[in-house]
Amino acid sequence: MIEAAALGLFLPDPSPGNGPPAMSDGLAPASIQRILVESGVMVPKLLYYDPGNHILVLSDLGRLPDVSQIFIDLGGFTPGPSIAELKAPPYAPILGCPLEAWQTQSFRDAGEKLGSFFARLHDPGTHRSVMGPGSIPPQDGSRDDPKAPDTFPSLPELKSIVHDHAIKPLLPQLLNCPSLLDEEEAAVIFAAVEADFLRACPLEEQCFVLGDCWTGAVLLDLSPAVGPMGVGVGVIDWEFSNTAGRGINGDVSQFLAHLECLRVAVHTREVQLVSGHLSALNAIVEGFVEKYRTIQTKEFADRIMRSAYLSHGAEIVNCAFWKTWICEDPQCSSCVQKSGSCPQPKVQCNLVSKLVDRGLSFLRAAVAKDPRAMTDKLRQGVSPSGSDGAQTAAGLYDFFERP
Repeated sequence: MIEAAALGLFLPDPSPGNGPPAMSDGLAPASIQRILVESGVMVPKLLYYDPGNHILVLSDLGRLPDVSQIFIDLGGFTPGPSIAELKAPPYAPILGCPLEAWQTQSFRDAGEKLGSFFARLHDPGTHRSVMGPGSIPPQDGSRDDPKAPDTFPSLPELKSIVHDHAIKPLLPQLLNCPSLLDEEEAAVIFAAVEADFLRACPLEEQCFVLGDCWTGAVLLDLSPAVGPMGVGVGVIDWEFSNTAGRGINGDVSQFLAHLECLRVAVHTREVQLVSGHLSALNAIVEGFVEKYRTIQTKEFADRIMRSAYLSHGAEIVNCAFWKTWICEDPQCSSCVQKSGSCPQPKVQCNLVSKLVDRGLSFLRAAVAKDPRAMTDKLRQGVSPSGSDGAQTAAGLYDFFERP
């Protein structure tokens, strides 16, 4: 129901006399197809929807790898993958060697398209188009039309599902890393994350969102013969989309968290083996951040920054445990088994600890007295100390830098 409603919004306005799109419930929502045209991003086309018989027919965007598959050599496997899914598909770009300039530019172009798409998706004008006239009061608080139509379906139980499966596990996850924080700090951080997740989202913060914005929901076509529009970018899996979601502190903070995990994983490998991965990741993030900031020019209040850092940090920690990572550290006592050795106390994998530590840096910034003052520290934490790229790597913090 939700995915059909969301994808129906991207259909063109029906021509006079042709009637609404092929949906048996008769809904013909206002089109936001302009977002696809202006950003160059694709979404599956809604071909037919019959809610009574639970039939949903969508177009196929083709054999395109998602971003998780492109970087699968770094790990980040979701639970229960088959053996075939543990390798990049044959149609994914090869990243095991340094990239040429045009290849790096292709990844940056992909990031720019995504930044353009989500900036427009999160725009207040898009929210008004989706909600319909009279649903959003003017800035002065007056309302000419008292009705507030709720044309977009809502499933409140989805929030409870996310709370149970993504938020509540955070506390035991933090407690699994006693070398990084004590129980008292873990409790304080968890309370802040949970309170931010459960709070009501004020009207001025609400926007139309994908709702589960991660690397598995983004498809890329980086083949040289992709056409005059440049790289192909697709956004799929709209079943969590909603009209009361969060943009910079929801979709954006979640998507960048998954890319941040991959950057942490890169810096645990031999640089000559993953230089292509790092160039591609940095290019995607830089393109995304720059284009989103260009279109969404508003300044974000401190409360939005704290909320974004809480969401971002919690997602990184969650991914550290939810996903399976490939640790190649020969000194990792958790991953290296020595024959005949005595059982050792349970210790956390070095890579998982690094991921949690990175997530903690954002969580600590969120609860700090002045989180904006921690931008330089967050930026330097992208790569090991002394790395040439540490001062220039883009990230979530770029949205909140002081002018």
